[in-house]
Amino acid sequence: MMPERPIVRIAIDGQPLLELDAEEYVKGCLAAEMPASWHEEALKVQSDTIRSYGLAKMAERGFVYADTRDQVFDPPKRTARTDAIVEATRGIVGLYKGRIAATFYHAACGGHTLDDWADYLRIAECPCGKPQNGHGRGMCQYGAKALAEQGKTWREILDYYYKDIEWVGNYGEETMTKTSAHIQRIEPWMQQALVDLGSNWVKFVNPPAGPDPMPRIPNKIVRIHTDKIDDQFVPRGEQGGRDFVRHMLPQWRERPWATCYSLANEPDCNSNGGLANLCAYSLGATREADANGIKVVILDLPEGNPGDNETGDIGVSAWKLQQLAPAVREAVALGHYVGLHAYWRPGVEGPLGRWHALGRIEWDVEIWRQLGIDISKLKLLVTEWGVDGGIAPEKPGHAPKTGWLTLCDPTTYFREIAEGEQRARQLPWLKSLLLFDWGPESEWVSFGHDEGAVRNIVRAIDPLGPAEPPPTDGPTDDEIRNLSWNYVGVAYNPTHAFPTYARAHDLGAPLSGTFDHKGVRIQAFMGAIVKCVLAPVSDNTDWRNTTHIKW
Repeated sequence: MMPERPIVRIAIDGQPLLELDAEEYVKGCLAAEMPASWHEEALKVQSDTIRSYGLAKMAERGFVYADTRDQVFDPPKRTARTDAIVEATRGIVGLYKGRIAATFYHAACGGHTLDDWADYLRIAECPCGKPQNGHGRGMCQYGAKALAEQGKTWREILDYYYKDIEWVGNYGEETMTKTSAHIQRIEPWMQQALVDLGSNWVKFVNPPAGPDPMPRIPNKIVRIHTDKIDDQFVPRGEQGGRDFVRHMLPQWRERPWATCYSLANEPDCNSNGGLANLCAYSLGATREADANGIKVVILDLPEGNPGDNETGDIGVSAWKLQQLAPAVREAVALGHYVGLHAYWRPGVEGPLGRWHALGRIEWDVEIWRQLGIDISKLKLLVTEWGVDGGIAPEKPGHAPKTGWLTLCDPTTYFREIAEGEQRARQLPWLKSLLLFDWGPESEWVSFGHDEGAVRNIVRAIDPLGPAEPPPTDGPTDDEIRNLSWNYVGVAYNPTHAFPTYARAHDLGAPLSGTFDHKGVRIQAFMGAIVKCVLAPVSDNTDWRNTTHIKW
């Protein structure tokens, strides 16, 4: 899935433009811009800023200068060490509002940096220890060296000098794959498979302390198993959230390469007390994490939750989401992440399904948007994604801890992953779909993805192009109508109509998908057959006229 490497055209005085592969260009600049003997994390920062700056200038004017008008390009200074650094960071660039950012940098800032050249530059108190040498904007090279020697990672250093920049792989291609991996046990083939998939994120469960296990994947979630101690923190609300972060900091600091860290997994989000505790706990955790300069993932709710208490009234779920909205609002404002789980059920609900899969995620986000949360700044991670038989225990063979290897035809499963990927590309707030599970523990073996399965996923996703984004110039009348009907609990949208009707009339689980026959849309449920007469123009169908007949 990795694209062809971009070409950089280099202007060297007195010579024709030199065309080079982007990574060869970065290799020719790295040791010329920063001493090859400096700390590895500082060199990674320099590699990423060279790549971003060079590609931004290519987009702006079609070439880069080979000297201090842009960046010094001097290939004879290349070393095996600096070449290895470039390979480890290959394809990583910084995006600001969807475009590669010209990541300015300089030798020494004299103690603080300036922010007046671009909105994504920070004013930073800098430990460079040198008099000013250069323009003082963006990354300070001596400051980056000092921060690296203090133990900061490349990602922390970049975030120290730049703001609102998303560091991504794949050269920032619009077709960046959102499908990625939830990994319980790291295996040697996995990093290259994720690179080939074009993934920008990966989630590790209980990864070993120490060096970054996958330096070529720019964004990483770390979850340390805390299931046995979460009850000591979540019920204590805000103070419990603060104490949880303080308790976990030593372990998180041993894995400083993470982009963000998980809080409690699948906490109670249905009882009134559980909702109040979870909201306060999440607020405390985000505030404490922010004070310590790290990012966390809040909520991590199980699929299909918060539920409707088996009432069939989606207003119950909407009310519960409202109780969690203060925590979501603050996480969004502070740049933290929101985690939700989403699964589908073979023969019952597909990857875009309304009740447990992406359709449910989209509904949750729409409720939060209606509550005034700035969705343009939301960073949502589907931290578990895939097939789970436990969602439909009434179906034969659909028991908890039963995954795709038991329940699915592989060809259909790979196609459904591609279907979810295509939809995810239309949702800018959705950052990743993390397939459960790679390298699974023994109890999750039927969810496992080996190298062969992942290669098939790559082949299924590879033909997908960039999806057209949803319109941004305000909702259409049809969208307003859909939202209004859904808000009052009547499904106008045909995707939602039959499941909503079946739940309201206690008709049980679906036995088929929808199909049309002689102008009637039909879907079979356990308790009855649901139908609606289609209008001559399908978009004009009045889904309030949905009804059912007995078997």
